[in-house]
Amino acid sequence: MLILDQLGIKISDCRRQGYDNGADMRGIYQGVQANILRVNPKAFYVPCGSHNLNLLLGDIAKSSTQALHFFGALQKIYTIFAALTSRWDVVKRHVEKVTPKPLSETRWECRFDSVKAIRFHVRLNNKLTIEILYMVRKINEFEFIASLIT
Repeated sequence: MLILDQLGIKISDCRRQGYDNGADMRGIYQGVQANILRVNPKAFYVPCGSHNLNLLLGDIAKSSTQALHFFGALQKIYTIFAALTSRWDVVKRHVEKVTPKPLSETRWECRFDSVKAIRFHVRLNNKLTIEILYMVRKINEFEFIASLIT
Protein backbone atom coordinates (compact mmCIF):
# COMPACT_ATOMS: atom_id res chain seq x y z
CA MET A 1 0.00 0.00 0.00
CA LEU A 2 2.94 2.30 0.69
CA ILE A 3 4.06 2.14 -2.95
CA LEU A 4 0.56 2.99 -4.16
CA ASP A 5 0.53 6.00 -1.82
CA GLN A 6 3.94 7.10 -3.13
CA LEU A 7 2.63 6.87 -6.69
CA GLY A 8 -0.45 8.90 -5.79
CA ILE A 9 -2.83 6.02 -6.47
CA LYS A 10 -5.83 6.16 -4.16
CA ILE A 11 -7.28 2.80 -3.15
CA SER A 12 -10.59 4.57 -2.53
CA ASP A 13 -10.79 5.25 -6.30
CA CYS A 14 -10.13 1.61 -7.18
CA ARG A 15 -13.09 -0.36 -8.54
CA ARG A 16 -11.42 -3.58 -9.56
CA GLN A 17 -8.34 -5.69 -8.84
CA GLY A 18 -6.76 -8.06 -11.33
CA TYR A 19 -3.52 -10.05 -11.17
CA ASP A 20 -2.27 -13.62 -11.37
CA ASN A 21 -3.89 -16.36 -9.35
CA GLY A 22 -1.12 -16.75 -6.78
CA ALA A 23 -2.41 -17.22 -3.24
CA ASP A 24 -0.26 -14.32 -2.03
CA MET A 25 -2.10 -12.03 -4.44
CA ARG A 26 -5.68 -13.27 -4.40
CA GLY A 27 -5.88 -14.50 -0.81
CA ILE A 28 -9.23 -13.46 0.64
CA TYR A 29 -7.89 -13.34 4.21
CA GLN A 30 -4.26 -12.23 3.93
CA GLY A 31 -3.41 -11.58 0.29
CA VAL A 32 -3.22 -8.31 -1.61
CA GLN A 33 -6.92 -8.73 -2.46
CA ALA A 34 -7.82 -8.79 1.24
CA ASN A 35 -5.68 -5.76 2.04
CA ILE A 36 -7.26 -3.69 -0.73
CA LEU A 37 -10.79 -4.83 0.15
CA ARG A 38 -10.25 -3.75 3.77
CA VAL A 39 -9.56 -0.22 2.54
CA ASN A 40 -12.12 -0.23 -0.28
CA PRO A 41 -14.88 -2.89 -0.38
CA LYS A 42 -15.84 -1.73 -3.92
CA ALA A 43 -12.54 -2.95 -5.40
CA PHE A 44 -13.67 -6.41 -6.50
CA TYR A 45 -11.07 -8.99 -7.46
CA VAL A 46 -11.25 -10.36 -11.02
CA PRO A 47 -8.75 -13.08 -11.98
CA CYS A 48 -6.38 -12.03 -14.75
CA GLY A 49 -7.74 -13.39 -18.03
CA SER A 50 -4.41 -13.68 -19.80
CA HIS A 51 -2.86 -15.52 -16.85
CA ASN A 52 -5.79 -17.95 -16.82
CA LEU A 53 -5.40 -18.45 -20.58
CA ASN A 54 -1.69 -19.19 -20.08
CA LEU A 55 -2.52 -21.82 -17.46
CA LEU A 56 -5.23 -23.30 -19.68
CA LEU A 57 -2.89 -23.58 -22.68
CA GLY A 58 -0.28 -25.22 -20.46
CA ASP A 59 -2.82 -27.77 -19.21
CA ILE A 60 -4.02 -28.48 -22.75
CA ALA A 61 -0.45 -29.11 -23.90
CA LYS A 62 0.13 -31.47 -20.96
CA SER A 63 -3.02 -33.47 -21.74
CA SER A 64 -1.88 -34.39 -25.25
CA THR A 65 0.65 -37.19 -25.67
CA GLN A 66 1.79 -35.70 -28.96
CA ALA A 67 2.29 -32.27 -27.35
CA LEU A 68 4.20 -33.85 -24.45
CA HIS A 69 6.57 -35.59 -26.89
CA PHE A 70 6.92 -32.44 -28.98
CA PHE A 71 7.75 -30.11 -26.09
CA GLY A 72 9.88 -32.80 -24.45
CA ALA A 73 12.00 -33.02 -27.60
CA LEU A 74 12.34 -29.23 -27.72
CA GLN A 75 13.46 -29.16 -24.09
CA LYS A 76 16.02 -31.91 -24.74
CA ILE A 77 17.40 -30.05 -27.74
CA TYR A 78 17.78 -26.92 -25.63
CA THR A 79 19.36 -28.89 -22.77
CA ILE A 80 21.85 -30.62 -25.08
CA PHE A 81 23.11 -27.35 -26.55
CA ALA A 82 22.94 -25.27 -23.37
CA ALA A 83 25.01 -27.79 -21.40
CA LEU A 84 28.33 -26.76 -22.97
CA THR A 85 29.52 -23.46 -24.42
CA SER A 86 31.10 -25.33 -27.35
CA ARG A 87 27.68 -26.72 -28.27
CA TRP A 88 26.09 -23.31 -27.84
CA ASP A 89 28.69 -21.93 -30.27
CA VAL A 90 27.43 -24.46 -32.84
CA VAL A 91 23.91 -23.08 -32.40
CA LYS A 92 25.14 -19.51 -32.80
CA ARG A 93 27.01 -20.41 -36.00
CA HIS A 94 24.05 -22.17 -37.62
CA VAL A 95 20.98 -20.40 -36.27
CA GLU A 96 20.44 -16.77 -37.17
CA LYS A 97 18.07 -14.21 -35.65
CA VAL A 98 16.52 -16.53 -33.05
CA THR A 99 17.98 -18.22 -30.00
CA PRO A 100 16.69 -21.50 -28.56
CA LYS A 101 14.92 -20.90 -25.27
CA PRO A 102 14.05 -23.23 -22.39
CA LEU A 103 10.42 -24.13 -21.87
CA SER A 104 8.39 -22.51 -19.13
CA GLU A 105 5.71 -24.13 -17.01
CA THR A 106 3.54 -21.04 -16.70
CA ARG A 107 4.44 -18.67 -19.53
CA TRP A 108 3.03 -19.92 -22.81
CA GLU A 109 4.81 -17.23 -24.83
CA CYS A 110 8.13 -18.76 -23.68
CA ARG A 111 7.01 -22.05 -25.22
CA PHE A 112 6.18 -20.18 -28.42
CA ASP A 113 9.69 -18.68 -28.45
CA SER A 114 11.12 -22.18 -27.99
CA VAL A 115 9.15 -23.45 -30.97
CA LYS A 116 10.02 -20.42 -33.09
CA ALA A 117 13.75 -20.98 -32.65
CA ILE A 118 13.44 -24.46 -34.12
CA ARG A 119 10.58 -23.88 -36.59
CA PHE A 120 12.15 -21.13 -38.66
CA HIS A 121 15.49 -22.87 -38.75
CA VAL A 122 14.19 -26.26 -39.89
CA ARG A 123 13.62 -25.02 -43.43
CA LEU A 124 16.99 -23.30 -43.59
CA ASN A 125 19.20 -26.14 -42.45
CA ASN A 126 17.57 -29.53 -42.81
CA LYS A 127 20.85 -31.42 -42.30
CA LEU A 128 21.41 -29.89 -38.85
CA THR A 129 17.81 -30.66 -37.90
CA ILE A 130 18.23 -34.31 -38.87
CA GLU A 131 21.46 -34.50 -36.83
CA ILE A 132 19.72 -33.01 -33.78
CA LEU A 133 16.80 -35.42 -34.02
CA TYR A 134 19.24 -38.32 -34.43
CA MET A 135 21.14 -37.21 -31.31
CA VAL A 136 17.93 -36.94 -29.30
CA ARG A 137 16.85 -40.45 -30.35
CA LYS A 138 20.26 -41.93 -29.53
CA ILE A 139 20.40 -40.25 -26.13
CA ASN A 140 17.02 -41.75 -25.24
CA GLU A 141 18.03 -45.30 -26.15
CA PHE A 142 18.55 -47.76 -23.32
CA GLU A 143 22.04 -48.67 -24.52
CA PHE A 144 23.20 -45.07 -24.31
CA ILE A 145 21.77 -44.55 -20.82
CA ALA A 146 23.17 -47.89 -19.62
CA SER A 147 26.64 -47.04 -20.91
CA LEU A 148 26.58 -43.82 -18.89
CA ILE A 149 25.98 -45.80 -15.71
CA THR A 150 28.56 -48.56 -16.29
